[in-house]
Formats: sequence, C-alpha cells, structure tokens
Amino acid sequence: MVKYNYVLAIVALIFTLIGVFFAFFVSIFADEIAVLATSALLSGILGLLGIWLFDKDYKIAAVQYIVSGVCVLISISMFGIIGFVFYLIAGILAIVEKDKSKQMNTQTTTTATSNVHYFGDSNQNQESQQQATTVPSDKRLWSVPIITFIVIFAILLIAYPNGGFFNFGETETLDVSNVSITSDGYSMYTVSCDVVPKQAYDYLEMEVIFYDSNNAQIGKSTLVWNVNNPTENQQIKVSGTAMTNNQNSVPKTAEIIFYDNVLNSDPTDAIYDQNVTIN
Repeated sequence: MVKYNYVLAIVALIFTLIGVFFAFFVSIFADEIAVLATSALLSGILGLLGIWLFDKDYKIAAVQYIVSGVCVLISISMFGIIGFVFYLIAGILAIVEKDKSKQMNTQTTTTATSNVHYFGDSNQNQESQQQATTVPSDKRLWSVPIITFIVIFAILLIAYPNGGFFNFGETETLDVSNVSITSDGYSMYTVSCDVVPKQAYDYLEMEVIFYDSNNAQIGKSTLVWNVNNPTENQQIKVSGTAMTNNQNSVPKTAEIIFYDNVLNSDPTDAIYDQNVTIN
C-alpha cells in the first residue's frame, strides 16, 4: 500500500534541491548564502529520515518532517517555501496514515502469533497475544529530530556568527549620511551617500524605491549598489543608479534601504531604511 507521506517527503526534497540550486546561484553575492544553501540541502536530506521513522513511530516521523521543513525555510527563506510546505503536508499525512500503519503492524504480529497455542489457561493465551501485538516505541528515536535541529542550528550560527539571524529589535548597525539624489535624465537618478558599518558584514546592498507626490510607487531598483565583506567602522562612499518606471514619472521622495543578505527583499528585514525628499 502506498504511503503518501513518503511521496510528499520525496517531492519536498526535490523542491528543496531546486531552491538550493537557486540559493547557490545567488551565493556569488555573499559567502554566507553558500553556507545557508548547504544547511537547506542537509535539512532536506535529513527530512527523508521520516520515511524510515514512520514504521517505527509515526509521531516521531511527523516531527522529523516538520523540523526538516522549518530548517529548510529558515535556511533559504523564499527559495525554501515550497519544500517547507510539502514537508509540512508530509508530517500531517504521517499522522493521518498512522491507523493504516498500526493496522498493518497489528495484522503482521497477529499472524505471527496465531499459531502459538497455550494449554490449560485461556487468560494467559489472551494476555500473551495482547502483549505480542503491542510494540512499544523506542524513546531513543526522538534523538533524530532533536539532533537534526541542533545540527542545522549550528550551521546557521556559522553563517551568522554575530547571531544577527536570530536577533530581533536590535539597535541600528549602519550609519548612513550625506544622501544625495540627482537626475541624470531619461528616468535615471544617481543615488549617493556615505556609509559606516558599526560591525563587520559579509555583504551589503542598497535598494531605492521612488514615490510621486501622491506617495504612489513609481520605480524600484533592487540592486543599486553592493559590496562584499565591509569591515567595522570602514568609511564607504556609496553611489549607484536607480530608475523610475518612465521618464515622465517625477519622484518627490525616495526610500533608501540597506540589506545584509541578498535573499532579503522585504523592507521589514532591512538593517537600515530612510525616506529622503528629492528637491
């Protein structure tokens, strides 16, 4: 009988591999992304341990699927969403299919003990068969999802040695000043500023979003400037070209956004965000 949690786990691994491929492709922009892609790859492979665990303990198998999926998502963000979803579904199916697994194990055990006869004590016969059909779970198997999480967590700490990936509400770590935006004509604008990192980074990039007088977005340039391995307190002169949607779109304000990870595209993940009025 086909166990669909097996199928979903394999599909999850396939999509994880696809996400890892794209993550490795963009890792040319930042070294830590290659580490994160490796973390996702390992997470996807370890997710297949849920297939082995299912016939031993469906609950541990479900946890293994879900832990692996979460680790994939944490490692490569948007590239791991599909893999995460399929691992999550595999975990749910492992629970749904538990009855089938129990029935098959019970039938197998019952068949093996049906030819065993006890003479003189029917109660002993019944109790012995009940004990034979009850297969206790090996508590040591819980170490599999626990070790999976610990290993992936350790890899993430290697990618983010300062703990930046796990810090919330941290203080500003980038000093940006002397922002200037000048028109070059034909919808192009030169955006420049001075940047001083307050800590060492593996990677920095700047994004610029333009808005008109009605605060409607009229242009977005995602990679205006970038640099690898800036050091703490390094004086950096930033300059790049950003564009509006067309030359008739006149921006009144601009949003200057800095990221420390090429995978980030949500302003809420920015390490610096400033609105600038264009004169």
